[in-house]
Amino acid sequence: MTVSERAVGSVTFIDIEGQLTLGDGADRLQDKVRSLLLQNQKQLIVNLAGVDFANFLIANVLVGIGWNFAYVGGSTLLTTTYTPAERAKAQASHDFAVYAATATAAALSGVLAAKAGWTVINLAALPLMAAVTGAAAWLMLHQRRAQAAAAAE
Repeated sequence: MTVSERAVGSVTFIDIEGQLTLGDGADRLQDKVRSLLLQNQKQLIVNLAGVDFANFLIANVLVGIGWNFAYVGGSTLLTTTYTPAERAKAQASHDFAVYAATATAAALSGVLAAKAGWTVINLAALPLMAAVTGAAAWLMLHQRRAQAAAAAE
């Protein structure tokens, strides 16, 4: 990906060509914008004409689908593990924890990305994903065994 700049009057255009990614590409764009702002260039236009819109559209659709399946599936699994009297409290606690974690992650993401970089962030997410996958697999196995035992009686 290449990032270049050109001035037209008092407006600075930042031209991007290639594939913009969340890693190095975004860092280069942030560095360019930051350097122009430090030079007191306040009128900036980012030109994404060299970047395929389909990349952004597909990525955002996949993130939305993944979030939907993870959130709805997790909520459904959560409510099946509690008695009917406990479900409302469990769901409320779960929703609060998810939204608090999302707000905290959003607040800290810029600092973390700037200090550690995307590679470290992605590697740090792997154990969390493994733990969630393991817990969901254990729960599924546990529920299947309970259903088999109930059916055998």
